[in-house]
Amino acid sequence: MIRGAFCLAAGLLTFVIAPSAGASGFTDPVRVSQAAQFHIGAEEGSVAANPDGSFTAAWVQGTGLESRYLATTVIAPDGSVGPINLIDAATDAPSLIYEYLTGVSVSAGPEGQTHLTWAKNHYVCNPGCSPDVDLKYVNLDETGAPVGEATTVRELDPGISIVGPQIATSGTGRTGILWAEYDGLVTTDVLMAIAQDDAAPLAPFDISSDNWLGVQNLAISGSSNGTLFPVWSGYHGDYSTLKANGRLVTDDGTITDERELMATPSGIEQLEPHIDGAGRATLLARTFAGNSSIDFRQLDPSGALVGAGSTEISLSDPTDAHVGGQYSTLGPDGKITVAFSQVSPPASAPDIWTRSISPAGVLGTAVSFVADSPGVGLGNTGIATGTDGSGFLSWVQASEVPPDDDKFLVKGQPMDGNGSPTGSAQLLQSLPRDPEQLPEDTWTAFSPGGNGVLLWSVEYQAFDSADNHFASVFDASPPEVELWTPPSATAGQEVVMAVEASDSSALSYSWKVNGQTLAATGPTIRHTFGSGGQASVEVTVTDAHANATSAAADVSVVTGPTPPNTQIKAKPAKKTKAKMATFRFIASISGSKFECRLDKAGWTDCKSPKKLKKLKPGKHTFKVRAVKGDLLDKTPASYSWTVQKAKKKTQKK
Repeated sequence: MIRGAFCLAAGLLTFVIAPSAGASGFTDPVRVSQAAQFHIGAEEGSVAANPDGSFTAAWVQGTGLESRYLATTVIAPDGSVGPINLIDAATDAPSLIYEYLTGVSVSAGPEGQTHLTWAKNHYVCNPGCSPDVDLKYVNLDETGAPVGEATTVRELDPGISIVGPQIATSGTGRTGILWAEYDGLVTTDVLMAIAQDDAAPLAPFDISSDNWLGVQNLAISGSSNGTLFPVWSGYHGDYSTLKANGRLVTDDGTITDERELMATPSGIEQLEPHIDGAGRATLLARTFAGNSSIDFRQLDPSGALVGAGSTEISLSDPTDAHVGGQYSTLGPDGKITVAFSQVSPPASAPDIWTRSISPAGVLGTAVSFVADSPGVGLGNTGIATGTDGSGFLSWVQASEVPPDDDKFLVKGQPMDGNGSPTGSAQLLQSLPRDPEQLPEDTWTAFSPGGNGVLLWSVEYQAFDSADNHFASVFDASPPEVELWTPPSATAGQEVVMAVEASDSSALSYSWKVNGQTLAATGPTIRHTFGSGGQASVEVTVTDAHANATSAAADVSVVTGPTPPNTQIKAKPAKKTKAKMATFRFIASISGSKFECRLDKAGWTDCKSPKKLKKLKPGKHTFKVRAVKGDLLDKTPASYSWTVQKAKKKTQKK
């Protein structure tokens, strides 16, 4: 931890932004960060999905020409942005010292552990410049703040620089950090360090052969079964051929032999490894042969190559078309969806396509997302999918076509489990098409809870302006719903029915009784059943992004008197330090009165809301029952919670 880092741009540390909900599944964009002055290092950033549906973001941002810092925050499922944490700082001294932060990479584990790695580069220039690099690692808490001080995983010798690092966490909590070391002439080593759960990383170990002349790209992914899949590319043995190699590192510590996965005389970049729960590994890479194409290779769970060679997944002959970047995502059952842009003469502008790859390597049909439109440039594509394979595609569009001519547009598009667009694209941000305002890199992630996030940077190159990061959450998660109806009701007598629903956006309610839609809406309604018999009740709760959940129940309608039923609608958290508690409750029969009791005390008349004060630490139980005339609820509603002791504050010396 760098002492004094928290004094930088102190106003950035406290704000919380809550956005309104947008259409098509995306929340309205919010500004994640804003530097006070000219920004350096907009390309550095990373985002990871946490098990609770939130997202941890990390990036490098500057507050002037002589100062940059590494920052983190957590983006909630509703798109709100938490406080910003400053993790590290780099400062330049005139002509003698130059520092910068690179290789920012964040990953999240299955139990909520979040991990961050980066490299701090320190150059002393007098008269020449000699690098001095430290590779850092730290665990983050639920707010994105560091847990303890950062660990120095590797302290490089003077004159040795670094490629990377990249970090990945498997489904068993095993985290791997991958990087390469470079002495200015050749790559000396490709290394890993592994941490199990929240433990400190193990000692770095070399995973490559010793004849790499220059590693240019590297990446690592983790599977749900604990296997890590590191890959890297560069010149190997001589300068005539670029190769991509990789290994499998299993959860029990087994490391497979190094495998040559791809080779080309021209170039390999944008390595994207994936490994599914069955241990099958896939590498996608954009290669250059003529113009460019996208190839993929596969490994079986033992690390053996599948098939005879690379398979091209772009659309046209690479000598006849130019492929932009590829961005891929791993869906259910090992299915991969890849997005890429491609220009094919005589078209003057690219289109964005998606294509699926099955675990057996079978290519799906290519799907167009943006129709060719002369004068429109597309790039900075992002893609993310959830557990059912559906998700979203995003891109930056430089348009010269009215009405969006001379604009930079950031757009998002929902897609189904087959990689095809659904609904319509949503315009997330529109900027004047000016070299001084340019949307740059994008980062995406999808949480197990069914929400995705899109994070992008915009560089404002005016000296006294700022570089900003923006975020939008893609809501694909339906509301959580619990329907409450009385088990029985009396015909001709009004009853109360309610639904408890939680979601990150505004909700609407539709009720049906015996298949007929009621005029009444809202989470709580009053209804009178007309005749005796069995009645079916159904409620559908829909959020602002058209995600819906239905719940149903049967009510036995009788012609004689029925006692009221009681439900608690609002209550304290299961564990709280508050010595006060407020309960709200309702009865199934209108006009009912209530009786309450706390712990072993007797029943007393009460009203909703019921406020309890001066609660002692420990476990408490609150009960409430409805009374209607001579009819008493024989099954009172009950809730138990714990009031925790407040921790004593200790004064730091």
